[in-house]
Amino acid sequence: MSDKASEIASEIADAILELNKKQPAAVVMVGGGSSLAILREKVADKLGLPRNRVGSRMPENVMPIDGLPPELKGAEGITPVGILETALSGRGLGFVDVYLNGEKEYIVNLEQEIKVMDVLMSAGLDMKALYGRPGSSITYTLNGKLGIIRGQKAEHAKIFINGVECDIYRRVSRGDKIFITAAKDGRDASAKIGDALPPDSFMTVEINGRPFRVEPVIYLNNRQVAADEPLPDRAEIKTEYPVTAEEILAKAGYGISKGGERDIIITLNSEPVVLKQRNYRLKANGSDISPDYRVKSMDKLEYSDTPSFFRIKDLTGNMPPKKMRIKINGREFEIETVRQEITMNGRKASPDEFIINGANIEVRMSEERPLLSSIFRVFPIDSQKMRGKLLELKVNGEKAGYTTQLSEGAEIEVNFI
Repeated sequence: MSDKASEIASEIADAILELNKKQPAAVVMVGGGSSLAILREKVADKLGLPRNRVGSRMPENVMPIDGLPPELKGAEGITPVGILETALSGRGLGFVDVYLNGEKEYIVNLEQEIKVMDVLMSAGLDMKALYGRPGSSITYTLNGKLGIIRGQKAEHAKIFINGVECDIYRRVSRGDKIFITAAKDGRDASAKIGDALPPDSFMTVEINGRPFRVEPVIYLNNRQVAADEPLPDRAEIKTEYPVTAEEILAKAGYGISKGGERDIIITLNSEPVVLKQRNYRLKANGSDISPDYRVKSMDKLEYSDTPSFFRIKDLTGNMPPKKMRIKINGREFEIETVRQEITMNGRKASPDEFIINGANIEVRMSEERPLLSSIFRVFPIDSQKMRGKLLELKVNGEKAGYTTQLSEGAEIEVNFI
């Protein structure tokens, strides 16, 4: 039975393809043989159709007739009943007519639910056309780590039935107006090499008052490239960063000459000291730095080829003097009690003096109780008030002179009489 059904199904399928010139959307079988499920299945297989797309019509599916003889109620009665129905109603085989993007489509009615998908298949639309292709991504490695720049997402087609959005599984009815938008492929990824680098790969510093963008040295597949060159797929990127002041200054066109230093040998409190004197000046944020200083974003660098010199305070740290609190005429003041005493090559020197090669520097700290006369460094006298008057000085209520020694918290009175 199976072999015979397969043989008959082959003949039916060949005839359909010869007459239709292409694969049909569905097949309706009539006649007595169409009642055999195995025959319908074989025909579907031969035509490459889903088995539910091959069906048969029974007389009651065509038109209800009262008192239909039993011999016409089977599949073999479809032909005479169909002729009768056609003659009475002027209709032929049942179709459902719908509109697809403004074009009328006729769908074979196999007495089952007709869905949007059936309409699209009947119209010969490739279901893949409903789905856009996402844009291709770019993959790369940055210093050995995998990175991806993704392409644009696709826009899939949208389906509307009578203006209401739906999916391909929505049921359609006679006269429905179906509209399908075109799917759009996503754009392929496009980027520059700099887009693959993290944001902190680039920093801005100030050099001699002007902003300077510090970029890494970039290698693409072992070839040095610029950050604004296109990034190809499967790129291998490596970066090297200038981080020291010397490297960044070189990038900006300032070359610190090698051998730009000489040794200065001095003695400080009888101990030998070796100083490096430069033939240039280099600062970061106002402070002297060495060429190997590691620069940070927004640092302010100052560079000049003017020779640098050491001052005595560069060695001593310009220690602030120790002070005591006193009151003068009810107001609080501070006066020095400990001072630096500096000599260079036997003569008194100030902390701001430049150091000369071979200098012998002595720094001593002296501590003493200050004299009353020292208050005039912080409490100057108005000479106009002194005309024709005598200066009266008191310490803690007692008359005092210029050489009177002061102690912490002393209360001093200065009057003109």
